Amino acid sequence: MRADENPFRTANVHALPFLWPDGVTPDTLVRDWEALGRSGAICGPHGNGKSTLLREWTDHLAGLGWEIDALTLTEEFPRLPRGFAAKWKASRPKTVAVLDGAEQLTRWQRRIWMQATRNAGGRVITCHAPLFLPVLLRVKTSAAQLETLLGMIPGAPEVSEKPGELLQRFGGDVRLVFRYLYDA
Repeated sequence: MRADENPFRTANVHALPFLWPDGVTPDTLVRDWEALGRSGAICGPHGNGKSTLLREWTDHLAGLGWEIDALTLTEEFPRLPRGFAAKWKASRPKTVAVLDGAEQLTRWQRRIWMQATRNAGGRVITCHAPLFLPVLLRVKTSAAQLETLLGMIPGAPEVSEKPGELLQRFGGDVRLVFRYLYDA
């Protein structure tokens, strides 16, 4: 099978939506974020939808009139870009400072990010464990959610293993489950 024909290819996996937990919607998340002073963290293990949730939710915030200034950090690119603090010197009350991958920052860089974004209208980070902002939402993919996601992949064959078994085998990392299914 060619890579572009594989139902578990990156484009199909990245097109999957975030499956909101029961009782949580973009609007309830806005309400909770506002209750935390518009400052919060989305926490959860690797490969459980933090970035997908962040993308969908910040699109919702943009629809409510917020400007989104997002920065994504990875193991390959773990530092704030040059000039980051300078661009935040002016007050930006209708801008949300978004940091995906906050655990990549050193303590010193966390202080720089916090100081630089103090004039933002709001702040949101993603991280694996609580860091320097209060927890807004914890995410963890269930076997039922994985089963739903598998059913949403166009042309995906029937998977012989149960979703719960796959999650357990890959330490709860849905991204690794999809990589395994791609190779299988």
